[in-house]
Amino acid sequence: MSKGTSRKYRPEIDGLRAVAVLPVVFFHGGIGPFHGGFAGVDVFFVISGYLITSIIYADLVQGTFSFKKFYERRARRILPALFLIMAASIPFAWLLLLPMDMKGFAEGLIGVSLFVSNFVFWKQAGYFNAAAALKPLLHTWSLAVEEQFYIFFPPLLILISRTTRSIALALAMIAMISFASAEFISRSDPTSAYYFLHTRAWELLIGAIVAIRSKDISKVTDKHPTLGQIIAGAGLFAVIASVVFLRETTRYPSVYTLFPTVGAAMVLSAGTGRTFVGKLLSLPPFVAVGLLSYSLYLWHQPVLAFARHYIDRSLDPSTAVALIVLCFALSALSWRYVEQPFRTSRISVRAVAATGAISTSALIMIGSLGILSNGFSSRLPSVVEWESLGQKVQQTGNVCALAHSDRTGVSYCFFGDVAARRTVALYGDSHAQAISFSLAERFKKMGLKGVLLRAPDCQPIPQISTTKNETQLSQCLLAFQHLLDYVREDVDEIIVAIRWTFRLYPIPGQIDRLTFVNGEGGEEIEDYRENYAALNGSFSVDGRSKMLAIDDLIQSLEKTGKLVVVVYPIPELGWNIAKVNLRHGPGLSELSTSEALYLERNKFVLGVLDNIAASETLRKVRPADVLCSKGADGRCFGQRDGVPLYYDDDHLSAQGADLVADEILKALN
Repeated sequence: MSKGTSRKYRPEIDGLRAVAVLPVVFFHGGIGPFHGGFAGVDVFFVISGYLITSIIYADLVQGTFSFKKFYERRARRILPALFLIMAASIPFAWLLLLPMDMKGFAEGLIGVSLFVSNFVFWKQAGYFNAAAALKPLLHTWSLAVEEQFYIFFPPLLILISRTTRSIALALAMIAMISFASAEFISRSDPTSAYYFLHTRAWELLIGAIVAIRSKDISKVTDKHPTLGQIIAGAGLFAVIASVVFLRETTRYPSVYTLFPTVGAAMVLSAGTGRTFVGKLLSLPPFVAVGLLSYSLYLWHQPVLAFARHYIDRSLDPSTAVALIVLCFALSALSWRYVEQPFRTSRISVRAVAATGAISTSALIMIGSLGILSNGFSSRLPSVVEWESLGQKVQQTGNVCALAHSDRTGVSYCFFGDVAARRTVALYGDSHAQAISFSLAERFKKMGLKGVLLRAPDCQPIPQISTTKNETQLSQCLLAFQHLLDYVREDVDEIIVAIRWTFRLYPIPGQIDRLTFVNGEGGEEIEDYRENYAALNGSFSVDGRSKMLAIDDLIQSLEKTGKLVVVVYPIPELGWNIAKVNLRHGPGLSELSTSEALYLERNKFVLGVLDNIAASETLRKVRPADVLCSKGADGRCFGQRDGVPLYYDDDHLSAQGADLVADEILKALN
């Protein structure tokens, strides 16, 4: 084994931390051209792998490595500030989160405390969906990945060092396996690829390899200083280009992740103080931000998330900037009064261990109580009744006697009188799920068997699924054909309920946001157009193609020979009704939006559906007939006489779904 790496302080590494953390913060705040700001986390992984390996490897060379000391250093570095931010988040969660969100937060408390929050948030679904911006502890997934890595890495490094002299080569082989798994899994299961250790380990191992070969690299750059300048400059350029040019739609982690990770490795290996990049990153402003980077990373997500919960809309730039300034102030305080004291010997090992044990136990206990109490739902008795319906929509089994998916890619969920012979299918997206509960009650009384049909990973309007992934597109089209076969053979009638305009976005000449803005202060929290493109296909499909796609969907269902009931667009509310009631208390009686805006937003879809002739095999249901008043100043109601007709901003509550379900039953005779 060759001589170890030096532990000499390198201020440019703190500068690189600043380059990593600022894009992450700005990305989550929606500020500036940092569309790929999430790549800053990948830079952190490389830095962390480099620094930790430098310490472990040097100790191994000197024969002084101790697991106890290693994990003590990790605990001093990670736990105090982390526990502070979690504890500070609890009262804001209590005040601002509805039960379903509070339950997710409680799960996060346990996950973070046990360093498995990546599994928790993987289970809660994607990093880039609209709900991601509202999860105060979402960012801790990366800490979980790091700590899981450092459970396995020290013994692995010891084993490799005792069995081969080619340590860097052995780590490179493991890194290539991890990278290959990321590249493969991100194609079929991008959420798992994003959150799991085995698809992220290669990023930390890149830093580890640089640390082990640092002396060899230094010899080359010392001999050829111009080469060092080029390597460091190219590396910094790759990192900056990543945070500017990557998109939420980019398959990630994947080959594209090589740009920020290899770029960071190039800066670490060659960007010493002798290079322009090293001198730039060593400037006091960069170093200062780098020193605060851990606290800043911890504070920014809960501050931004709770602010979004409070104002119940997306952040405007001035508000986001003010909140980020607040994050810097909080970071400076926690760095000075929490991070620094615990990292020095002023606080004993026994005190660190006791603080960690007590804090972990308390947070797990609070999290467990939050889960068992359904998000401390007794705090908010006035909103539980309709907000809980949102939980049912996410747990379809609550309305189904049986739910399963077969090899055809079709999901079947049975409800109502499951022993009945007459079968009515319900097809669509979450808007269909929201009315399934009202239909289930009616079907059971009427002796009807209901089946909720879906192709879970596909657009409900098949011909709009112009995804770049041709394999997925083919699978979705094939799944829809299997669904049609099932309708033809086993179903008597089928109901189609879809959030049409949302699914067909964008439509020329229409409102240019994917999410709904009611013009009266209400809007969906996130405008997730870029993510929608990744999930549901290209935005380049023209109006005629979209019209034909609707025609094709309905004609395909009609050709099965079964009665088709088409549910027109359900009016969107724009406000999260449970939060509005929470704010106003029991005094809010009526809440409504403009019917004219509903007609304008859905003009394209309404026109297409109107032009499809009703027949013996096609009937139409117009939710606006029962949810909206008519006339020049017509309104679409989200709440009437204190009764909420929605459970969030666009999904019907039990009461609202009852109104639409009655209209559907009339169409079914």
